[in-house]
Amino acid sequence: MSFSLTGKDLDRLVLIGLLGFASSAQIAQELDSEVKNPDEACSRRMRRLFDVGLVDKWVLDSKRPDIYALTRQGHALLARKRPGVASRMRRAGAPKLSTIDHVLATGDARRHITALAGGGWFSPQVRVGRWHGGRTVFVTQLGLGSLVPDGVFQCADHVVAVEVDTGEESGRVLTRKFGRYLGPLTGGAISEVWVVALGGTRRLETVRGRLVEAGIDDRARLLSHALTLSRPVAPPSAVVRALRGDDADRGLAHPPQPQGDRARHGHRVEARPPHPGETAASGVSSLNSLSLYSRNLLRSRGSMTTGPALDSQVDPHGDPHG
Repeated sequence: MSFSLTGKDLDRLVLIGLLGFASSAQIAQELDSEVKNPDEACSRRMRRLFDVGLVDKWVLDSKRPDIYALTRQGHALLARKRPGVASRMRRAGAPKLSTIDHVLATGDARRHITALAGGGWFSPQVRVGRWHGGRTVFVTQLGLGSLVPDGVFQCADHVVAVEVDTGEESGRVLTRKFGRYLGPLTGGAISEVWVVALGGTRRLETVRGRLVEAGIDDRARLLSHALTLSRPVAPPSAVVRALRGDDADRGLAHPPQPQGDRARHGHRVEARPPHPGETAASGVSSLNSLSLYSRNLLRSRGSMTTGPALDSQVDPHGDPHG
């Protein structure tokens, strides 16, 4: 059977290449949300891309989305068809089971923050911000020493460090890690720290407490991982102001959690109304417009419209490209 590569197929490859590893659920949300059955449509098309050797595929278990990465052939194809983005990625190799949850959650955070800023994977002319993953040239120039955030989002002169918490680090380790951001925040190298946390209310409270203990709670935003999976996101204009630091109010965002202790990566999240006391982190008197939007969004069932994702100048694993 003949295979005809479409523009959307190239978009799938771009998304996978920039993320390094992408789940079928992540791909479906970004590129197939307009069809009746996004997961089935995505799986069918990804199977064709796998059959012709453009992507590698891993099946973790029957209850989790499949994982994809570019093959050498897929990268070579993008080098011909989309040279502007192909130069900013490299082949990811094989995923490690010990870190794949963290990798996928980082991809969700990356997709979310760029959607908030109004950027796009597939519209190079729309560049309101840039993501830097790992120890890149830009991150090194921030003077953070051995501190390497899971990601850094740069929007004009506003620099957001992103940390992803999968619930595996102890409270003491979190306090020590968050405390290392105090100097860069005070010195102006970093504008804010965003922490995306997996898990239920108890884990969110633990992370929130450690941000307070580290002394950076007034310059941090705590986001449920479930929030990063919700679409649509806030209106770009309001969020761009927030990312640029134009909003006066800062504080911890503590969105309510969906039912169940952990939302699997990329799956639709059906949120419930918050329980009393769950709508805000204690000790926070005001929240910016982004945080308020986050809460209101999770009070209702998020629609799965196609969301923009992110422009990247570096490979997803942090190797600098000059």
